[in-house]
Amino acid sequence: MRLSSTTRTRPSMPSSSEVSEVVDADLGRALRRLSSLDREVLTLTIWDGLTPEEVGRILEVPAGTVRVRLYRARARLRRLLQPTVAVEAALVSSAGGRN
Repeated sequence: MRLSSTTRTRPSMPSSSEVSEVVDADLGRALRRLSSLDREVLTLTIWDGLTPEEVGRILEVPAGTVRVRLYRARARLRRLLQPTVAVEAALVSSAGGRN
C-alpha cells in the first residue's frame, strides 16, 4: 500500500484575515447588544483613549462611577464574546498542532 493513498488531506485553515473579519463582525454585534450607556463608556475610554476622569466630566458623573460602569461594560462584552474567543482559541491550537 502506498503512503499517498492513505494520507488524508487536511481541511484548509482560515487565513488570519478571515479570522479577523469574523472577530470584527462578532465584536460589532456584541457592541450593538450592549446598552447605549455601556457602549458610550467603552467608546470614550477604549477608542477615544479618555481617562475615567475625562469621561466623568463629559457624562457629568464621578470618575469612580465611570470606573464601575467600565468594569461592568467590559464584563458584559466579555460574556457576549465568549463563543468567538473559544472558536479563535480552537483555531489557534489546531493550527499549532500541525507542524
